[in-house]
Amino acid sequence: MTYKVALALLLLAPCFAEAQVERLVLGTGDNGWEELAELMGGMWVVDGSLQPYELDPAVNIALGEKKGSSRADVFGNPWGGERGGTQNARLIPGQPEVLGDNGFVYTIDGDTTRSVAIVSGYYYYNLGWELPINRIRFFSPAEGRTQTDDRKRITPGLPLKNAYPKLYEVWAAIDGERFKRGQFDLLLEQNLNQTTRIANARFPTQPLQFIFISFPELGVIAEVEFYGEGFVQKSQYLSKVIDIGEPVNFGRVIPYFNGFVKKSIDSEPEPLAENPISFSMETQTGRDDTPQVYTIYTELRTEREVSFAEWDKAPYDDYVRPGAQGPERPDVDNWSFWSVPQGASAGEGIEILSPDNRQYLKINFTVASEDLFTYGRMDSLVVEYSPLLVDAIVGEVALQDEPQPRGRKTEVPLGEERIFTFDVRADFESETKSGFDALRLQTPGRVQFIGLEMGDPLVAVEPDSIAEKRGELIVYFPSNRIAAADNRPLRLLFKTGVFSFNALFQGEIFVVEGEGQPQSIDPGDANAEVSTNSIEVLALSEKLDVLSALDVRSTVVTPNGDGRNDTFELAYSLLGVQASRVVFEIYDLRGRKVRTISADSRSEGRYVEEWDGRGEGTGLVAPGLYLARLSVETDAGDFTHTRTIAVAY
Repeated sequence: MTYKVALALLLLAPCFAEAQVERLVLGTGDNGWEELAELMGGMWVVDGSLQPYELDPAVNIALGEKKGSSRADVFGNPWGGERGGTQNARLIPGQPEVLGDNGFVYTIDGDTTRSVAIVSGYYYYNLGWELPINRIRFFSPAEGRTQTDDRKRITPGLPLKNAYPKLYEVWAAIDGERFKRGQFDLLLEQNLNQTTRIANARFPTQPLQFIFISFPELGVIAEVEFYGEGFVQKSQYLSKVIDIGEPVNFGRVIPYFNGFVKKSIDSEPEPLAENPISFSMETQTGRDDTPQVYTIYTELRTEREVSFAEWDKAPYDDYVRPGAQGPERPDVDNWSFWSVPQGASAGEGIEILSPDNRQYLKINFTVASEDLFTYGRMDSLVVEYSPLLVDAIVGEVALQDEPQPRGRKTEVPLGEERIFTFDVRADFESETKSGFDALRLQTPGRVQFIGLEMGDPLVAVEPDSIAEKRGELIVYFPSNRIAAADNRPLRLLFKTGVFSFNALFQGEIFVVEGEGQPQSIDPGDANAEVSTNSIEVLALSEKLDVLSALDVRSTVVTPNGDGRNDTFELAYSLLGVQASRVVFEIYDLRGRKVRTISADSRSEGRYVEEWDGRGEGTGLVAPGLYLARLSVETDAGDFTHTRTIAVAY
């Protein structure tokens, strides 16, 4: 049976959610950026818009106004820290901290008259975010004299201005994990003969966050200062939990931002005609208002789940003591994992990949530029959503001939095409839900529609139309709409292969001509006769062959235009590769290359290569035997297969 795609239906499919689409605008009014922020990393609000920190070359980054009793950096972030090594670093995003030897706090307190004795000679700085740094300055007090300590390690009475360190090294760590392990990879400055009171460690401007200053010999300093220039090149915004008000179907997020350039610190920003700013976003959706589970310890030293308010009031203790705070962990039962990051241009919508039928949403996005003096100004972010089509919908996938596999896990040979079933069951709690008349299914690779069944018991139903393309199957059935008054189980049969060791068959329902966003299908028990309750399929292979399942339709090519064997077709599977170079070439029996058909980068999946019997020019090759050579270049090595072709006229 052959199904043709109805053009009118396909044209309507991307527009199924206009009238009932609701829009939540973030960044304005009650939903201002600061009010919704859980984290603004490397960015702040200027005139109501988000933009990256701007560094003034003449201003010490480490020193800003006090926050209560704490000293803050120039961006208003309070300094944390404690005496000791980097193993004590907390690495809280957006919070600067200083650790190290005696007087570590005084190195960023702004008091240039207070001396700090360098004893064992180490200070560690986490600037809280990657900032474009090019200079680190430190110095001894201009006035006063040294005083000995209890162990008489410093000679008393020496002028402080002459007691500056004569040797120093400045290092940087590439990330927080290496910083915490005390591993520093980048030497920014080394001076073995400092001859002046003020030390200026200068280096090319670069994004730095984790700094280590080492003083091999005894000395005195008053302050450590950090300087840079330009704009933070990569900043992050993490929202608090956003309450939509009721469970909904999520649509798109649309960012509105503009690119600007500043030619000098005192110049006015100029808008850029072409926006060079990159935007990347991920989302998380939930059923309750907290993505975390909080616990406290009981009298039996077990963990009891509590609210955040109760957990926050409980004392923190390194030991397992009754009433103390227990661990907090992600609430995987009620909250999804973060979605895959997606990029977008200004004004371009990004589909929310997190599950639907959720009331709560979190958004995490980054804004980046490649130049120090260009930056993005984020004006607003629009979240689209609409009412549920059904109150709940679940689906499960299985092999057609193995609906109840051992261990309730569907397992198939890697790269082999099989016939699968995808069962779907909807629940309606009220007549107000509109129902659905189309289903979209994501598959690992090429997919072939086999059939549609509905009812209890299931019977074959002819869909109004279908659309097949690589990695996606859409089935339209407006003549058999699923609604509250006619709620029937549904089964989709299709043929495809799995090309990685696990694959998710994710589906969604929608209304072709109606209103409302599509609604994603959750894994669950959609059919009592199928035991998987899952949309995951596992692939098995004793030995992974990257290039496998080669299939040749015919080894004889007769390119005479009669429609029979006019082309040579070679089908094959790529397994377990994300990006590999595939080259398909034709050679004669003397080893001379006749034609290169393709030389492309491809990921795992099922592919078909064709040769029409022509050489590099437009003419047909002479009759005879030829070799079709297919090679795949991967990090694990090269894989090659060759097939013989006979050309006849």
